[in-house]
Amino acid sequence: MNIICPECGKIHRLADDRLPKLKSAAKCKKCGARIIIEPRPAAAGPDELNRKTQATEQNNSEPREFDVLLTEKIIDHPEESLFPGSEEEEATDKLDNFTDETTVSGDDIYTTFPELRELSPDKFTYEEIFSATAKQGYRTRGNTQTLKIIKAVHDILTSRILHENEQVKMLARGIAYYPFEIPYANGLLTMLSNYYAIICTNQRLLLVNINSRINRPSRYIFQVPYHEISNISRSAFLSSLIIESKTGRSWNFTTVRRNLAKSLRSFILKKGKEKPTGYPEGHGQGQLCPACATLLPRGLASCPQCSVPFKKPTEAMVRSLVLPGLGQIYLSYLPLGIIEMTGYLTIWIIALVLLIMKVPGGLLTGIAPVLAYHLFSGFLARKTSGKGYILEIDPVSPTVHSDQ
Repeated sequence: MNIICPECGKIHRLADDRLPKLKSAAKCKKCGARIIIEPRPAAAGPDELNRKTQATEQNNSEPREFDVLLTEKIIDHPEESLFPGSEEEEATDKLDNFTDETTVSGDDIYTTFPELRELSPDKFTYEEIFSATAKQGYRTRGNTQTLKIIKAVHDILTSRILHENEQVKMLARGIAYYPFEIPYANGLLTMLSNYYAIICTNQRLLLVNINSRINRPSRYIFQVPYHEISNISRSAFLSSLIIESKTGRSWNFTTVRRNLAKSLRSFILKKGKEKPTGYPEGHGQGQLCPACATLLPRGLASCPQCSVPFKKPTEAMVRSLVLPGLGQIYLSYLPLGIIEMTGYLTIWIIALVLLIMKVPGGLLTGIAPVLAYHLFSGFLARKTSGKGYILEIDPVSPTVHSDQ
């Protein structure tokens, strides 16, 4: 028997021998609408049929309902169904006493997060990304954060990055750790620019730089095929994810939720052992152009595909050599530039005090730290520009799915 949802038109299939004996209710797995299922009367004589109908009407008067638990399993042989070629679903043989608000997991993803209806379920496997608990259903703190990440990267993934048959299976948020940023109080101030969405698809690992409010992409996009990952580990506190590639490049992400860090590691290790399939030939590890998602080799001044110009590492270094902090501002790291300029001003004040107090050797003692600061600032600007290509213009427009 084919059951059609009156709201979205989704077709569900229920075997005739599994039809409930009483009038029942079911919930559509696609839109959550309530579907009324009428029992099919068995072939019988007029007297027997009349007697069974009266008994059924009497039973229906009782306050009792059944929910048919529908699955998302697509029929393997649609030609055997009543609607050849249509996308149908098969009902399970499990019938239990449930209320209208009860579903398989105790909650419904689209009911809990209606925003998902506006996104792309064909590109995001929500059943694998979101997890439910017996007490809270899908409305957990972790799922709420996951939803923010999806909304932040949805547009750029679906419009520029994901391939035709590629789907997002898991994702998490982490903060990239860079040792050379320790002078900027690494982990406290640099986290404002080092947030990443760690995205596992069925084909590759994607690392998308996002802003600290987690509502839009930022500067960098990297991809790492699973078969090119040599090792993935967690820190002693189990809240970090350290990814090492066969080319020697590594990423250290901190503040990853422990349960997600464990699941991500297991997923990546499993995918790394599989034979690469469905992955475009020639698309290896590296940074993607934020404007067109083209894989970028090193040493470019502009994107070879869309011709957008990149900010120049040499110019960033020269600017910081002339005025400490100016190179960081050129690279769009405004907080780091302000920190450098504040430190530079402090060094000059100390040098002037030494000169005024006529401290022996005060000129050399004061000027030497100033010159050293110029060199150190130029070094930091050069290291910062080595993170990846940064577009001369704002690389990514704010997503339309930002929080209200």
